[in-house]
Amino acid sequence: MVEFIVGGALGAGIMVAKEKLMGENQNSSVKFQMDELSNTNEKLLRRNKELEARIDELLAKNQKLMKQNTANGDGIDDLEDELEDAKKLNKKINAEKEALASEVLELRKSLASAEAEIESLKK
Repeated sequence: MVEFIVGGALGAGIMVAKEKLMGENQNSSVKFQMDELSNTNEKLLRRNKELEARIDELLAKNQKLMKQNTANGDGIDDLEDELEDAKKLNKKINAEKEALASEVLELRKSLASAEAEIESLKK
């Protein structure tokens, strides 16, 4: 952007100086310098346009990457929530498993007691 402003100011200065010098029947050395400055100004203007186009490309790419990053972050949050839910479910199932194992143990004891009572009644 600064190059563009400097280039524009330089070009305007060159044009004003060129107008003044042309009216005074300038010599070839001054004309050569003016042409050289004018060419340099044009090169700077072209380079500035190229850089502005590159900046626009990079900004667009940056926005695209930011959107992807946000999308990935949302996906990670969803996966973390699912993992937390799975951990809670696993904990609940383990507690139910322990309760059932305890109940099975009690039932086995009752069965053994009932079988012992049946055996004693048979005698």
